[in-house]
Amino acid sequence: CPYAPGAAGNVATEAVHDRLRALGFETGLERAVLERAAQMAQAMRGSS
Repeated sequence: CPYAPGAAGNVATEAVHDRLRALGFETGLERAVLERAAQMAQAMRGSS
């Protein structure tokens, strides 16, 4: 990432969602949909 030199990688959207919810924020997103999207992305990438 050009904005965070030395960063290990991207943060999973579902992890950000979980943290925001834990802090009391409403994201308007459905956790189950985020999980399905993550699974689809992993399948397209060929990783588990």
